[in-house]
Amino acid sequence: MAAMFMVEPSPAAADPIPLKTLAAAARAGDGIMFGSAIQSALIDPDSDGDETYEQRAAAEFSLIAPENDLIWEVTEPTEPTREGGEWVHNYAWNRAEEVVDFADRNGQTIIGHHLVWHSSVPSWWPRMPGPDGKPIPNPEAYTPQVVREFLQDRVEDTVNRFEGRIGYWSVVNEVFAENGSWRPSIWQRAYPNPVPDSYGYIADSFRWAHAADANAKLYINEYGVEGNTAKARALYDLVKRLRNDNVPIHGVGFQTHRKLTDGLTGFADMLRRFADLGVEVYITEMDVRIHDTATSGVELLQQAEVYGRAVRACLDVAACKFINLWGFTDAHSWIGTVFHIGWGRATVLTNTLAAKPAYNRIAAELAGWTAPVQNMAGWWRLDDWVAPDDAAMVASDVSGHGRPAAVAGFALGNEGRMPGYTAFRGNGVSTQATTTGPVLQTPQSFTVSAWVSLTDTTRDQVVVSQDAATSAAFSIGFNVASQKWYFSMADTYAQGPGFYQVFSTVTPQPGAWTHVTGVWNRAWGRLVLYVNGKLNAAVAPPASFLPKASTGSLRIGAALNGRHLAGSISDVRAYQRVLSDAEILDATSLGYFGLNGQTGDTSFFLRDGSSRPEVIRWLGTPDQMPNALRLTAGPNDSTRIEAVAVDIRPQVLRTDRSYSVSAWVNLEATGDMVAVAQDGIHRSAFRLGVRAGKWSFAIPSADADVVTMQVVNGPTAVAGWTHLVGVYDAEARQIRLYVNNVAQTPAANVTSWASANTLHLGQALDAPRWVGGIDDVRIYQTPLTLNEISLIPARS
Repeated sequence: MAAMFMVEPSPAAADPIPLKTLAAAARAGDGIMFGSAIQSALIDPDSDGDETYEQRAAAEFSLIAPENDLIWEVTEPTEPTREGGEWVHNYAWNRAEEVVDFADRNGQTIIGHHLVWHSSVPSWWPRMPGPDGKPIPNPEAYTPQVVREFLQDRVEDTVNRFEGRIGYWSVVNEVFAENGSWRPSIWQRAYPNPVPDSYGYIADSFRWAHAADANAKLYINEYGVEGNTAKARALYDLVKRLRNDNVPIHGVGFQTHRKLTDGLTGFADMLRRFADLGVEVYITEMDVRIHDTATSGVELLQQAEVYGRAVRACLDVAACKFINLWGFTDAHSWIGTVFHIGWGRATVLTNTLAAKPAYNRIAAELAGWTAPVQNMAGWWRLDDWVAPDDAAMVASDVSGHGRPAAVAGFALGNEGRMPGYTAFRGNGVSTQATTTGPVLQTPQSFTVSAWVSLTDTTRDQVVVSQDAATSAAFSIGFNVASQKWYFSMADTYAQGPGFYQVFSTVTPQPGAWTHVTGVWNRAWGRLVLYVNGKLNAAVAPPASFLPKASTGSLRIGAALNGRHLAGSISDVRAYQRVLSDAEILDATSLGYFGLNGQTGDTSFFLRDGSSRPEVIRWLGTPDQMPNALRLTAGPNDSTRIEAVAVDIRPQVLRTDRSYSVSAWVNLEATGDMVAVAQDGIHRSAFRLGVRAGKWSFAIPSADADVVTMQVVNGPTAVAGWTHLVGVYDAEARQIRLYVNNVAQTPAANVTSWASANTLHLGQALDAPRWVGGIDDVRIYQTPLTLNEISLIPARS
């Protein structure tokens, strides 16, 4: 679906409001700093500096980072010598001094970038062949004692040199590999452990820096942590460990080097998670790469959109204190010369310092930001990153209302609905999460939902409730006598049963994740129960029914009178209103990819898809944001190899259970093609697309080389936007296909199997690639019916 952002003209050259001014006024005056990395050679008064570059850097930014002028290989170009038991260093501070002097003249705050970084080891350090054959610093070139002395001198001497002049220091940079393991470095050997561990040198570096300048703010810096990645989790655990050990760490820097298609859907959530550790968070090195051959306004708008999302994420999190660009003009971007050759148009100004749409979008976000609308009364994702033995677990409320729930019984951090995600796990005896006061006004209309997986069906259990004086004002849970889900509300009056309940018609299956929603509709006088997004049952209490008012805590996994849950809970949401059927169905989605110029997922899981190769062609109106993905058979010229698929990781679906896959597609070729698939090892577990000239949904009988294809075919596939929904119903052992909301003849006696690999848009392991448009892909872990499919919004 298209986001309608027009290409805007650059602001009048004589009358732009500098970004630093807009940033300072943002958040109703409780603003942020806005800055950029700059190069000393371009502001050097004794050389051929760039006067216009210098003037723009001074006028635009409240924050400045020396791009590479403070890194170790620049500040110490020659090996230290030993004299009288001390190391004598021949430092070269001139380049850094030029940038710091520039900032002082212009009233700007300085970021010191970086004190310790594996990529800035001086050239005098002996090298050895690395795993890829390229030379790397030899960790055994010096004794561990000498290495520690070099490190301490590097940190202390640098911070001492600029004491009181540099406000922020990136103390340690890029300590983790992509899989979350420690990045090998010359420092690890200096801190011997049974296994390679970087903690010792990191903690010491922060302590030394703080001792050298107690007023400077110190942070750790990393890339690839803007979403839920293994690296982000490792960094979180490190920061938590440093904080617990009273190491003076004040912030976490998110580099935010991004590409055009990044949705950044989970960025604000990541900023919030780290801020909850009690540190500030920063965007430290932002750029958005764009190919040098890009000429369309669409690509510039996509770039602007990514910048805008990052700015908005920072403003939405109060602990985010600054945004720093990694260069502000395409004339001097490191991307095109160092990182991605041919991708140098990564910044917000052109080579001639004219504003690009990205600059205008940043200015608009800073000037027009308002606090996020609080649609929910409370939202507890229950995927908080905690250690299993944390003594003070808290389930964060991410609704914006600030209603965290204290957790009893070490219940967080357990296996979640999908790999890489965690959940609350109740022991059936003592575990629960409790807010400090009420979340919902129970006499008024409300909606409460949760994902739940039971491990015990031999006792009454509560998923979520809220306290009245002596009992629960409402509860959602499992009733052992009926073996059903229930939604119950207490009556204020003594007459009658004291409470009214509605029971599901479906029986919970132990170990299966189920989405349960209770709705009290005051206007209609009904208690309504939904299971897996489907309206399941309703009851209308008598007209005399008056819901009991609640002034007590909301509880997750228990009620006031006990009934603790044995099983897992995820994604508890509370609304002070009645949700529509379509909203409830949407809450059950395991993935929603709108594909409006980016590949992000706006479901609970907040994944970012990645394209192969990086350049994607899109569909839409010129000079507006794209409204659909377009995949081609390959290159369209010699310089731009276009994407043939979009990959989504980690695992999206459990294909051995019931599921549904919905997509809008548009053909641009003939023959067999796959629009959506999820891989096993030898085969994709399903294929939604075209087979033998017809719309098709197919499931191989096994993850093997030789299989039987279980297929539902529809009408002849033709060009034009078409809505396809493939459904696997495990209980009925049936697969179904719906084409433009028309049911096709199902296939019976179908078996499926578990697959845990990549979900693809436009490709399968064992079938031809898609050529044409794909839009609005939605994934559900439930077998949708025609009625529910009709609730899926139409493609705009």
